[in-house]
Amino acid sequence: MSAILYLLKEIICSLRRKNLLLCLALSGMIIVFLALFSSLFLFTEPIEDDIRLKSQEVIAYLPLTLPTAAIRELLFEIREHPQVVTATFRFSEEFHREAPLPGRYGLLFITAYDIASAQVLATELAGRNDIMEVIFYGELLKPTATPLTATMKIGFVAGILIAIAGALLLSRYLFTRLLAGFTDHLRLLHSAAIPERTIQTPLIILGAICGLIGGLLFAVIIYLLHRWAVNDPGATIRIAAGMIDSMRILSVSAGGVVVGILLGGALGGLGASLTTQPRFHH
Repeated sequence: MSAILYLLKEIICSLRRKNLLLCLALSGMIIVFLALFSSLFLFTEPIEDDIRLKSQEVIAYLPLTLPTAAIRELLFEIREHPQVVTATFRFSEEFHREAPLPGRYGLLFITAYDIASAQVLATELAGRNDIMEVIFYGELLKPTATPLTATMKIGFVAGILIAIAGALLLSRYLFTRLLAGFTDHLRLLHSAAIPERTIQTPLIILGAICGLIGGLLFAVIIYLLHRWAVNDPGATIRIAAGMIDSMRILSVSAGGVVVGILLGGALGGLGASLTTQPRFHH
């Protein structure tokens, strides 16, 4: 077993209750950072500049005077239709048309199995009293911007800086505690002329592991919020337009895992720099 793996094993095995909780707290701080940072992308205009219906897609407009329960029931009813593949609900504020319908309304985005099924479905939906209008094939919709206000931007940036500062302080405290229990080991390793890089690498890996845990948990949370936003017409989370965009959620989640690992590794590197202190050499 290499010296790096041996040291990493010893460090992980030395994690007792308080130090383990500190590692989890560091992962939590990384989640907070990722959540605040990703908000800058989720509260903005969706990635697509234009959304054009495919040949098998139908959009139905619903008046928001309908109770939420009725909208949800209608959504579930359409999803169970034998010619429907998928159906999702979105709000009119997320889109605009060249000649928009007046007022505020909801949109059901429905994908049928083929063109013929979509035509039949559009005809059926057009005859319902609880549907205002049905669009079939080729209507051009453009996502409207949902820009952050200056106050919100300042708040998110301030939150990001606070999260970074908290992560730095927490990581320093964590690694100070960890290294305090390895003082004799570090002195022995230094006296044996073991390279500093070999001694510090396990600590960097430990930080990256904390970042990986935080990134994965963040990805799970963001996915669950996405499913909530897509399936619940009255979900408050819909104020973030990007929460309904599956491709944006995928990119934010994958980016969160990568950033979490990098941030955790950087925090581990800062903690590992403590091994150069004189008390670990004599």
